[in-house]
Amino acid sequence: MATKRNEKDEERPQAGGEGNVQAGTLDELWKLVEGIETAMLTTRRADGHMVSRPMATQKRASGAHFWFATMDHMPKVAEISGEPRVNLAYYKDRTREWVSVSGDAFVSKDCAKIRELWAPDWKFWFPNEGGKKDGGAEDPRIVLIGVRAVSAQYLTLEKPQALVLFDLVKAKLTGKTPEFGEVKSIRRESFDARWVACRRPVVITGGELTLEMLDLKFNPIAKYYEAPLHVKALNGTFIIDDFGRQLVSPEALLNRWIVPLQSRIDFLKLHTGKSFEIPFDELVIFSTNLQPTDLMDPAFLRRIPYKLETCSPNDSDFGRIFEGVARKEGLLLAADIVDHVIAGIRHRFKADLACYQPRFIVDQVIAACKYQGVAAAFTMEVVEDALANLYPRSTAPSHGVGTRKAARSESIAAE
Repeated sequence: MATKRNEKDEERPQAGGEGNVQAGTLDELWKLVEGIETAMLTTRRADGHMVSRPMATQKRASGAHFWFATMDHMPKVAEISGEPRVNLAYYKDRTREWVSVSGDAFVSKDCAKIRELWAPDWKFWFPNEGGKKDGGAEDPRIVLIGVRAVSAQYLTLEKPQALVLFDLVKAKLTGKTPEFGEVKSIRRESFDARWVACRRPVVITGGELTLEMLDLKFNPIAKYYEAPLHVKALNGTFIIDDFGRQLVSPEALLNRWIVPLQSRIDFLKLHTGKSFEIPFDELVIFSTNLQPTDLMDPAFLRRIPYKLETCSPNDSDFGRIFEGVARKEGLLLAADIVDHVIAGIRHRFKADLACYQPRFIVDQVIAACKYQGVAAAFTMEVVEDALANLYPRSTAPSHGVGTRKAARSESIAAE
């Protein structure tokens, strides 16, 4: 599914003097961090729980925005290898300034970088065990933890300590939240042009899907390749709708994907005949109203680990779906319209409620009102016409729509 950060949530004022979040800079962030010796590094353990520990921030150097030194057998080394997303927290008690950095961590044994960052006080933290294990720059136990910032927020003060204390006393007397300073925020794309915020892709295909659409398509005139549909969906979601109703058989499609679904790697072929592999990192959804056992054998069913059945909604859920679809189109939906539609589907047409029915009826209402040249609105007449198109006379009993009008509609459709 598409994932998108909520900028309004990020900019909502918080308690503690954060106020409105302003744009910051990496240099300003580092200037603040340099005055705070210790960071709280938060990692995630294998059991899913988070753990924080104090770490001394090393001097600024290339390769990462923040560097730390530790021993190779420490639990945080294994935790970062399993889950590289970490958080760094800094707090300066005297001024109440703080920094919170969200980033990607990695472990490095680069000897040259260790020598570059090494400082004499490291010997206090790496006990002398004899030989090269003396806490020096050549100590084989030493590893570096680098953190590349993805986003950060920090509070800076531009007022003397006396005014900060005055604001605290004033806040206590008035009951209002003190404004210590200005909260600023930076994101990776502001200091690294290689990264931009984007939505995860969602690619949907249906009955038009063919095997050729899953291979590279070379344009001999423009001299470029068009990526297959599933490659366009990398790091996102690929939905195969109406599965089983394509021109190509389900077996052929599944045979094409038997390796990618299992190994998460796909192989593509250039027009020269050379093949290469690419990641198959995406969520693949097969949507169908046919029996899965009629579409694939047990071996394929095993490679599709999760099966979700979309059941008929109850009256309450149907009403919420109907109301949501109508609201999206700017239509006011009365309760009697919902009751009328439910009664018509269930009792007159002897059919089950389905999640697609509200969308069908709303589209029909909008089309009918547009044809009549009036503002879109629910009336019993247009709703009856929508039900007539949802369940034609050949599949459902008459429901009060004029016979002549229905016959003419079918004739136009046939033409």
